[in-house]
Amino acid sequence: EQGQYAEARCYVERALEIQERVLGADHPDTAQSLQTLGAVLVEQEEYAEARRTLERALEIQERVLGADHPDTARCQIGLGLVLQTQGTASEAHSYFARAVAILERRLGPYHPQTQAARVILTAGVLSDPPLILKHESLAYTDLFDHRSDTQPAQDERAIRADAGITVLEDRAR
Repeated sequence: EQGQYAEARCYVERALEIQERVLGADHPDTAQSLQTLGAVLVEQEEYAEARRTLERALEIQERVLGADHPDTARCQIGLGLVLQTQGTASEAHSYFARAVAILERRLGPYHPQTQAARVILTAGVLSDPPLILKHESLAYTDLFDHRSDTQPAQDERAIRADAGITVLEDRAR
């Protein structure tokens, strides 16, 4: 949030180095740090490196946690966002769609993370890549908020309302 991505990158890379040495390259925490590094790289607009980093994180998560795990789905969305920025919208769409399917099965259709993933899937089809990567919305931040306390009807309305406002605001620009 403070824009200190170079410093953040150093800290994340250091943490990743320690995790790989202590926990091993195939540990879920190592994959999570790779995912965090990928997000920092996106903010630095280093998309090719972000893609390689997120692909590595996804490989670990699929192998260790399974292809049907919510963390794996979240990584697929991150990778999809990078792919969309690189101009491979059809490949990005397939990652978004798989992530939504996983989250629906594992968390339920009304969970805020599932709803947020649906918004990203829809926005990915309707918008230019910068809209998705650079516009923070309630839906995107909720995707990575691991709260378990949910109120499905209220959350769904809030996310849909925010998504609609986000799309309309960006189309007006």
